[in-house]
Amino acid sequence: MKILSVKDGNLKISGDASPEDIKLLHADFSWIDIERMDPGISLALSERFGVADLGKSKDSSGRYLNMVLPYYSEKSKKALIVAVSDNFIITLHGEKDTICDEATASVNELMMAGSLNATSTLYSVIEAINTANAAYLLDLQKLARSIKSNISKGPERALSLYSNSETAKDAFSRIAILLLSLSSGATKIPGIKDNSNFSQLYSHASSLADAAAALTTELETLRDDAVYGIGKNAASAKRTAYIGIAIALISIVICAYLLYLAGAIPFL
Repeated sequence: MKILSVKDGNLKISGDASPEDIKLLHADFSWIDIERMDPGISLALSERFGVADLGKSKDSSGRYLNMVLPYYSEKSKKALIVAVSDNFIITLHGEKDTICDEATASVNELMMAGSLNATSTLYSVIEAINTANAAYLLDLQKLARSIKSNISKGPERALSLYSNSETAKDAFSRIAILLLSLSSGATKIPGIKDNSNFSQLYSHASSLADAAAALTTELETLRDDAVYGIGKNAASAKRTAYIGIAIALISIVICAYLLYLAGAIPFL
C-alpha cells in the first residue's frame, strides 16, 4: 500500500504504509493506493474516512463518490475501484499492476504547479486508464487485420476476437458514460464544484468506445464469414459429392441397359 499526502504544501510519500498510517493521517489531501484489501486496511479506512466496504457498496452518506473503472493491462480486463472526495482519493486494485504508477509519475509536476488534489489525481488515473485501453484496442485492431487476411484458417480466432472486442466496447463505453456524467455535472465529487476538466478525458474515452464499436461490427462480419462461410462450403462440397454419386449410378444403369439391348446381358 502506498500513501501520498500533502500537508501545508509539503508532499510525503510512504511506499510501504500500514493501516496505522491511515489512521494517523492528518493532511490537506491524501491518496491511498491499495494493491490488496485486508481487514486491517478496511477498518482503518472506515475509521479515518468513513469509507466502508470499498467497491462492494454504494456510499449513501454523500461523503465520497464510489466508482469502478474497467481497464486493460497485459491484455487482461481488470478493474480499479475508486473512492474520491475533495480531500482524498482511494484506489484499489484487484492485483498488482502499473496503472497507478503511471499516474504517480505526474505527482511531482502537479505538486510544483500547486495543483495536486483529488481532481487532478483522479484525472491522472483515468488518463492512464485511457492510455492503457487505447493500447489494448490497437492490439485488437492488428489481430483483426491478420485474421481478415487469412480468415479461412482460423474461424475460432475470429470468434474469440469478436468476443474480446465486444467486451472492450462495453468497458470503454462505461468509462465514457462516467466521464460524460462527471464533466456535465450530473455526477458530482463531494466538495468539488467544477468537474468540467474531465471533458477532454471524455472525448478520448468516447473515441475509444466508438472505435471499439466499429471494430466489433467488422469482427461480427468476419465471424459470420468464418463460421457460416465454412459451413456453406462444407454443405456445397457435400452436395457436389451426392451429385457425383448420383451421376455415377445413372451411368451404371445406362451402361447396363445398353449392354442388355446389345444382347451382352441376358437379363437385368
